Amino acid sequence: MKTLNQLLFFKDDQITLLEQWKNCDEYGLTTKQFCEALIINGTAAYKGDWTSRTRCPRSRQTLHRCTNGLDAPMIVCAIATAEKAGDRQAGLDAAINQLQGGQNIILKIVQALWFPFVLMIVAGALGLYVSDEILKNLTEREGMGQTINTIVSTYGLPSAITLIVLLIATALALPTLTGVLRNKLDDLPIFSIYKTATAASVLNTLGNLLACGLKLDDALQAIGTNSVPYVRAHIELMRQQRIGQMNLGDVVDTGLILPFELGTLKILGKHAEYATLLLKSAHHHRTNVDKRLSRMSSSLNKIGLILVISLLGGLIGTAISQLFPQVNF
Repeated sequence: MKTLNQLLFFKDDQITLLEQWKNCDEYGLTTKQFCEALIINGTAAYKGDWTSRTRCPRSRQTLHRCTNGLDAPMIVCAIATAEKAGDRQAGLDAAINQLQGGQNIILKIVQALWFPFVLMIVAGALGLYVSDEILKNLTEREGMGQTINTIVSTYGLPSAITLIVLLIATALALPTLTGVLRNKLDDLPIFSIYKTATAASVLNTLGNLLACGLKLDDALQAIGTNSVPYVRAHIELMRQQRIGQMNLGDVVDTGLILPFELGTLKILGKHAEYATLLLKSAHHHRTNVDKRLSRMSSSLNKIGLILVISLLGGLIGTAISQLFPQVNF
């Protein structure tokens, strides 16, 4: 379990830490000396639990202590792998690239959904209150206004709770659900965006690990060991396809990669440098995700606004109409 300092050790702090580590490495400081420098000059966010733990003479143990506040296990793996190969600079570059390329897609999806949902809840509550105030002053409450008021008050809250449960279930299913059902769900908008974001993360991590000197199968194994079930299922399939296969595109062809990007990987996958190819494809996947999230957020806000107007109009408009005597033409 992470300590409070580690929980407050945000991505920007982690990137700054790694950049400072890279600078110190250029001066020739050992990992232990760098950690000791943090104790003397670092901020509270950097120090974490290291103050009493960095006096260990073994570099590998010191490396673990210095990275125990970092979020992604792959970041630690990249640094450790590069250090083992005698090129810590490559590991630090890869770790910085990994953090800068990372994205919490579930959080971004929630951010796209929360505003129209909250707006509907607030509008529904406001509409019911105003409608009740209008209808309680009428001697004859039967009518369209009362009918709409009864429907919303009866089914509004259960519908909202059901939607919340559905969203929570979706958030839980995104990183965990696998198999035939998941293959069908991946065509749905939210699942499709998550799939593409996962592809970006996997390609970025794989490219960073290969840049540090890891072999392809070893990098895939490292990713699978530290991943959620959805990613692990794709990684296991990649490792199976890796046997006897030299084309990178054929190795990663598990249904995760965008069709155009997969075609490029298959064309260049026999002769291009794997790390560079993977990192470029990861960037293209991230760009695709950002565009789709922006469109989804814009569309949901517009739909939410239309539903709010309809809800308020239905509740308040029909209630007001009962204030007037019925007119026959």
